[in-house]
Amino acid sequence: MTALLWVVRVLRWMVSAALLASVLLSAVVLTIGVTGTLRIHGELTGSMSPMIHVGDLVLYRPEAAEDVRPGQVISFTRAGTEFPVTHRVEQLSIADGTVNIVTKGDANDSIDPHEAIFPIKQTVWHEVAVVAGVGNILNRLTGRNGVGFILGFLPLFFALPWLERLIRQLPDPAELLDNYDYSALAILARPRRSPAVPA
Repeated sequence: MTALLWVVRVLRWMVSAALLASVLLSAVVLTIGVTGTLRIHGELTGSMSPMIHVGDLVLYRPEAAEDVRPGQVISFTRAGTEFPVTHRVEQLSIADGTVNIVTKGDANDSIDPHEAIFPIKQTVWHEVAVVAGVGNILNRLTGRNGVGFILGFLPLFFALPWLERLIRQLPDPAELLDNYDYSALAILARPRRSPAVPA
């Protein structure tokens, strides 16, 4: 019984920790999104490995396109695409009020087929930190099923304390064995007399 209670308590702690982490991470994402001073997202591809792996959380700060330098890792969204691209700057040129940036993923064999073109003052996002593995959680929270991901923990969050109370109310097997009346077993265990054989 003690082992079962221990398992339930560990599960309860894990679910509580997951809920708390999800809420805190959501609050951080919301705060960053409102202030606009930073940007974070979970990496979806392995094109920047081994520096950034799939599922890593990447933190970016804003920077004017004209201030970007070769060697920096930037995040931007190409025209006609939905998801941001995170690649390293290979070359950069400024002409006619625009910044032309040639990028390449560290894991890719060749540069990107299309240049990233920005107005001089347009903001791009420069990578400043990487947190391994946390991006998977962020992607779930900010995805289409983000609310469902959080709500999925709630039944367990409320059910586990009830299960713990139920286990506490169950009788201890050791006490049941100590209080059991073994007299019936003793009667059954008595050797039976063989029937008398007539002479």
